[in-house]
Amino acid sequence: MSSIDNDLQDFNRFAREHVSKEGPAQTIDELFDQWRTENPPEEDLLAIQASLRDADAGERGKPIGDHIDEMRQKHNIT
Repeated sequence: MSSIDNDLQDFNRFAREHVSKEGPAQTIDELFDQWRTENPPEEDLLAIQASLRDADAGERGKPIGDHIDEMRQKHNIT
């Protein structure tokens, strides 16, 4: 079974359980947002873990002003 099939089944189960317990007080968009918050994609978790490892190793990134200046230069924005 594909990942999308698994996600659809998981969301369907989540939504049905939520509605049966609490009633249909939320919209489907709100239910999906809640489900996604509770079940983030694996690639998001991997990115967060990598960022935490970088931070633990002392990597602090660059100040936002430096990044903005680089983007302005790169895209010729004044």
